[in-house]
Amino acid sequence: MRQIIADLRTNGATSLRHLADGLNQRQIPAARGGAWSAAQVKRVLEQV
Repeated sequence: MRQIIADLRTNGATSLRHLADGLNQRQIPAARGGAWSAAQVKRVLEQV
């Protein structure tokens, strides 16, 4: 996940919402299988 987020940032994602949108566009499921939200991205970033 760390590498994917780094790649999204390299490609211009500057906010949690942009990161969530990028994860959703790549069809990477969130922890419970749904779409990513900014809050979920924040929690993941706090863990890595």
